Amino acid sequence: MKKSIPRVRALLLPASVLWLALFPGWAGWSGGVADHPSTRAVVISGHRGAVLAIASDEARGLLFTGGSDGTVKIWDAATRSLVKSLTVTGLQAAMIAVSPEGTRFAVLSTDSFQSFSVDVWDWQKGERLFRIPLDDQPLFLRYSASGRYLLYGLPRWESLRIVNASDGTPVAFHTEGGMVGFATFSKSEKILMTYRMTGLISYWDLASGKLLESLQSVPLLAHIRLSPDLSSLVGSTDSELCLIDVTSGKVRTRVPVPGVTSMDISPSGNEVACLGQDGVLSRWDMGQGSLTQRDDLQAALQQPSVLHYVPGALILGSSSGEIASLAREGTSLSFPGDERALITGMAVKGSAVALATSSWIQVFTTGLPDAARQGAGGADSIGSLRMDNPFKAPVDLTFLDDGSMLVWQTGDGPGNCSILDLQTGTFHALASGGALAGPVIQAASDGRKCLLLSKDGTLRIIDIPGGATRAQALRPGAMGATLAAGNSVVVGGLPGDADPGSLVRISIDTGETDPISTANRYTYDVTYDARTGTLFSLGVDADGTTNLVANSGTDYQSQSVIESSPGEHLSASLCFDRDSGALYSSLGRETISRWKQGMLKALPASARGTVGLFCGAGILYSLNRDSSVSLIDAEHGESMAELSLFTDGGWALILPDGKFAASAGSQERVSVLQDGKPVPDPGAYLVPLRVAEGR
Repeated sequence: MKKSIPRVRALLLPASVLWLALFPGWAGWSGGVADHPSTRAVVISGHRGAVLAIASDEARGLLFTGGSDGTVKIWDAATRSLVKSLTVTGLQAAMIAVSPEGTRFAVLSTDSFQSFSVDVWDWQKGERLFRIPLDDQPLFLRYSASGRYLLYGLPRWESLRIVNASDGTPVAFHTEGGMVGFATFSKSEKILMTYRMTGLISYWDLASGKLLESLQSVPLLAHIRLSPDLSSLVGSTDSELCLIDVTSGKVRTRVPVPGVTSMDISPSGNEVACLGQDGVLSRWDMGQGSLTQRDDLQAALQQPSVLHYVPGALILGSSSGEIASLAREGTSLSFPGDERALITGMAVKGSAVALATSSWIQVFTTGLPDAARQGAGGADSIGSLRMDNPFKAPVDLTFLDDGSMLVWQTGDGPGNCSILDLQTGTFHALASGGALAGPVIQAASDGRKCLLLSKDGTLRIIDIPGGATRAQALRPGAMGATLAAGNSVVVGGLPGDADPGSLVRISIDTGETDPISTANRYTYDVTYDARTGTLFSLGVDADGTTNLVANSGTDYQSQSVIESSPGEHLSASLCFDRDSGALYSSLGRETISRWKQGMLKALPASARGTVGLFCGAGILYSLNRDSSVSLIDAEHGESMAELSLFTDGGWALILPDGKFAASAGSQERVSVLQDGKPVPDPGAYLVPLRVAEGR
């Protein structure tokens, strides 16, 4: 199926002075990149969608960027080369904190509405270590100086959270209440400094929990940054930047900058940069207790969304995914952009894999599954066929039989459809015309007939191969449909006024409609197992839980909930493998599950970026949010390879151990790294495959 506070003196020295004494000449962690022998290949491609967070590991010269595409990308800051790309969430990667110990980072995973968590990753191994669920978006996220603790503040009265960075277990500490907008430890990690939104800067003894000193300062500061010498902090109000002395709480200077959205202090402590109203970039020299605006420089990017300093440069990320490095004198250098083509549709039948973009359609006719199994013998050639997209617009597609495909225009445009002959690479219209009443949202074929579901709820059955209409019906609110037994169609969708159920069976011959019992209030995806007569559906119940439901027996009236996940997961997908009898589902935001012979199993491969599942020839394919395609061993559930298509029609298949296959001209889009450094001759890792075009 396709679906588109008062001053306290506790010591002879003020705590603020002790704070500086415990942090003399702080310059961060030192040392080289950790020795982690590994060889891997990576597609050189930036973020798809907005860059939301930037952080750095200065000691190792690494830059971490997070985006709305749910990925964290790790770059060599000096060379702007991609070191690693990790899909860390099916939501957004909205904040990043990098641990000084060198292998970990923490990232905020969120939909900016109701789902929030802090996830800690070992980036070298590519493994999530633990997750901390949250009820709201934190105000800040940072590690302590040695990486022993992770700190964040929630927008509530009991705000501050301190956890052990090794496992996320809480550290008991109370700050007498109040919303904490910023907190950090001294280098010794004995003293904690907090800034509460009331404007109170406080110093605490961590071991005893004793308040050492409090200083009144400016309330309601945001985007707080501490100077490298720990003498000052900079924060923003709705209309100003404020430079504040942390030993007294006094304002050293204020400058008008309305609507700040991102801000940072340079590693040398001599410059402040901020993005203000409408994304305007301003930079300020900081010295002698003042902020002096430098000559205005154009931002290196259109619509900059976030900024961060690294030694010698200011890094800017944009709302459209670009990243640039801006030197102090104003020269700029770009990081690699999003090189992948936007995949609008995908279909799999046996060993054939078809992918569509707005410009062209690529069909791997033979060899791709064997190439993914390269370590077990592999393939010596790949059959490939590429045709121009006749509609020059986003399309989806499905196999009608071994030699033809149905291609239809998606979105809100006209309901254009064509049949693609895979032998000749030509298109021809349906027997009854190439346009439907409205855009198609789903299609399914059993090899003899094909079901089309239009956005307006029109169900149309067409013959194969000609495309003549056999039957037609209207089901307003339909969201998914499948061909079923007894020459019938099962439709899922929104409940109607006359028929409150979200799942119904419609007879193609008579048009008779029968409700099917389901736990879901609305159903958005359905598929059918003809061998066992079982109907599978995905939907959401009245409590807002997403359920995978199986219906069987006479008229499908026997139902069971196979799997549930809290929340609405409308990007979840179903895929039934007719060869093995296994049902695959990406019900949650991270897991692919397999249901076979009454047993449910979570696969090792991640589904954090999955927007669609497809299967054939023992391979499970996950189409991801960034338009990469993960190839997964269907039997063992382990990741095998990653396929990327590029905007010029080229492609690359990334294999384990740094090996890769690529079309002519696409080799330079792949970087091979050994121990985190690019190898001098990536061509030595290129798998010699013959690409047979036009077959």
